[in-house]
Amino acid sequence: MTFAVLNDNLLQILITSIRFLPGLLLGEANSYQSLGDAAAAQKKMQQAHGLMHTAIGLSSAADGMYGTAGGIMGGLGGYANQAVAAGYHAEYMLNPDMPPPPQPIV
Repeated sequence: MTFAVLNDNLLQILITSIRFLPGLLLGEANSYQSLGDAAAAQKKMQQAHGLMHTAIGLSSAADGMYGTAGGIMGGLGGYANQAVAAGYHAEYMLNPDMPPPPQPIV
């Protein structure tokens, strides 16, 4: 599984938890509070806050994975140049009289 796929999955979980679950729990807490059940209301508030903290943690993890994926994708161009140089070197070891490699296009 790639970092981008993991990140997209974490973002979907994050969006769902931020948009729906804490709001529902807060609504339940308000209902319990209006009925006079402060203990149940407090428990629902704690659950809602716990979900918000989880969402913040998932957001940080997703940001870290985007950074990792960006670092990997940013470094891939250098590997192509190294592969060409390694190929030339291997060929040169077999045939020292070969011409020098062509200049890079870019």
